Amino acid sequence: MNTILINMSFIDMHDKITFNQALLLLNGLAPTIDKLEDEQLTRIYKPSQQKTESIHQLKEDGYTDLANIELKLYWDSIKMYNILVAAYSDASHTEPTIPSQDFKKWALKKGFITRTIDKKLAKQLYKPLKAAKAIDGEFNEKWKWNLNRNELSYLAKKLRQKRILGDNCHVQLANYIQDPSLAEKPLKNIKDPANTSVIDNIVEQLMG
Repeated sequence: MNTILINMSFIDMHDKITFNQALLLLNGLAPTIDKLEDEQLTRIYKPSQQKTESIHQLKEDGYTDLANIELKLYWDSIKMYNILVAAYSDASHTEPTIPSQDFKKWALKKGFITRTIDKKLAKQLYKPLKAAKAIDGEFNEKWKWNLNRNELSYLAKKLRQKRILGDNCHVQLANYIQDPSLAEKPLKNIKDPANTSVIDNIVEQLMG
């Protein structure tokens, strides 16, 4: 099974996504914000009684080889639908019912998708963070955070304030920087550091 490269920004921008949006992502397509358009785009990836009947008709008419080819293509096209529907209910294709971070973890773990990052944003972040010794690691790696965990949380908040990151800023930043703690407490719930000067200076350089 092919692994799809996707930009995580769409998933990270939403708390929940629709079944159709998840299906498009698993097939390597970018979802839209139009429910009707998403529904139209996903039709070729969903079971179709009309398609099944046409393949059956080919067999009845004696075109066995062609029917087998069409059947294989059909199975391949709905493969991700069958996998997705086994993990998440398809009761509503157009309402956001699938927790986005749960979906991301599931799809990454299963190997259905692999993360890509916004290279422009990564370049913007990397140089000042590296210069301040806030991170270790090569540009194309997930960076190791060297400062306190509350400073990482504060960095995410500042980047959201500057409109560099979106509302799910802590989740978005986690695509670039590894959370240094294994604690269950979410990064977004960490209190700001008493001394914010280091992070404030880094953000000023980012905006400069």
